[in-house]
Parts: sequence; structure tokens; C-alpha cells
Amino acid sequence: MSGHVTWSASGHRERAEELAGGRDAFLEGAHRMLAEARAWRLADMRQERGITQAQVAERMGVTKGRVSQIE
Repeated sequence: MSGHVTWSASGHRERAEELAGGRDAFLEGAHRMLAEARAWRLADMRQERGITQAQVAERMGVTKGRVSQIE
């Protein structure tokens, strides 16, 4: 046995939920952080490839304004 305890089994998740203001607030914050990380990654990948927001929008089938909002 490795002695490894998962985060959720350690009691830390419950404490994090409590500090966030409850389970719903915790999950909302987690989703917001993931969305921000994905937006940052989209912008990073776009810049690495040297393409514009308009080109990304065309490939995604959305408007350039939506790509700008995401980023």
C-alpha cells in the first residue's frame, strides 16, 4: 500500500467547499477556473500558430467577436 490518499478522501474538498460558500459555489468557481484556463490555452495556441482570431472563428464556426470574448 502506497499510503496515497485522494484529495476528495482527505477531507480537503469538504473544507474547500465550506470556504467557497458551499458545494454550488465551489463547483461554479471550479468551472470558471477551467473556462479561464481553456481561454488562455486557446489564445496561446493561436499565437503559437500565428493565426488571427478571425481565422480561429472561421474554423470554429463562430464570430470573431465570440473568439475575442472567449480569450
